[in-house]
Amino acid sequence: MQNRTIPQRGEEPRIFVWRGHGGAPGLMRRFLDRLACALFLLIAMPAAAGEMTQVPGLIRTSLPVVVAPAGGSPVTLDGIITRPAGPGRFPLVLINHGSPRKVEDVPQTSPSGFSAVAIEFAKRGWAAAVVLRRGYGQSGGTLVEGSGPCDRRGYLRVGKESADDVLAILNAVRDESFVDPARILLVGHSAGGFAVTAAAARNPDAVVAVLNFAGGRGSRAPDDVCQPERLVAAQEVFGRTARLPSLWIYSENDHFFGPALAQKMFAAYTAHGAPATFLAAPRFGEDGHGLFLAAIDIWWPPVQEFLESLHLPTRIVVDLPVAPRLAAPPAPSREVEDRDDGLGIARGSGGHGEAPGRVADEENAGRVDKGLVADRDLPERLRPWRAG
Repeated sequence: MQNRTIPQRGEEPRIFVWRGHGGAPGLMRRFLDRLACALFLLIAMPAAAGEMTQVPGLIRTSLPVVVAPAGGSPVTLDGIITRPAGPGRFPLVLINHGSPRKVEDVPQTSPSGFSAVAIEFAKRGWAAAVVLRRGYGQSGGTLVEGSGPCDRRGYLRVGKESADDVLAILNAVRDESFVDPARILLVGHSAGGFAVTAAAARNPDAVVAVLNFAGGRGSRAPDDVCQPERLVAAQEVFGRTARLPSLWIYSENDHFFGPALAQKMFAAYTAHGAPATFLAAPRFGEDGHGLFLAAIDIWWPPVQEFLESLHLPTRIVVDLPVAPRLAAPPAPSREVEDRDDGLGIARGSGGHGEAPGRVADEENAGRVDKGLVADRDLPERLRPWRAG
């Protein structure tokens, strides 16, 4: 990449097509190298029962965050934070998760699904926090992000609810003794990407930039989004007031939010002067929606350039052990066994850490048809999801 810095006030938004990634073999080679390293770390540093797997030079701890929703009682959200082991204050990156298509998968959401991404930032001098929003996984509170039936989507309302949680989490975590409260980066994938663009509309203090990876809402099937025009309209509203620099990354073969819809959302967001850059990433696996979780080595170079343009840290300060390379298989696996290995290498369902061949990572309240999942079969806190 060359000169892909953020546009300045008054400049046109920038759109780039990303080339020269080395093709599918190169993508798989990088994925296998990262998988080998993470598995090596997991085997070499086993955690005691009930303890979190540690990585040399880093500290990984649980991060319970107490927030008080407007008009409601305080609730505790489930999180993990990863940071360098040395003293001092580190810039904070708040990594925001997506949402599974099936409501019954919501309780399985785990912050460990983003551990590989958190480690990537932490080894470069960041305090990387992953905190589940209300109602997801082990977080308390009622799930409030259902956007309604497919023909009556309330994306603006959902964006507000998500942004409320993102900013409440931010305000709590920035008070930690090891966090530099003046340098905060918001990162989101899928529904989390939509959440951080909604939060950016409020221009929160100390947030210096936003990374939106394949952000959106309402994908109910491959290349099928409920009322995409309302999704575009919501981004137009967010962009009216957003003045934080942002980088948007969408794969050419994203089957949740395809290139045409992604660029419409971007055009709407930047129509009123929101400073942003759009990067059309190369095809990845069967569905490029999984690029963020499964191919860090592929997207890190453009992200690094973006961060350096803002004078944010990118240099590796913690060298992780190097593991021997794994032999490349003849083709990417189409299925991944459901597991949570403590480092977020792969999970089979729920979209919180997929291998390249399989992705399931987007909320779709309208997809939960009557009779498919009875309200009585759902936990109490998930039942409002159906009504949106």
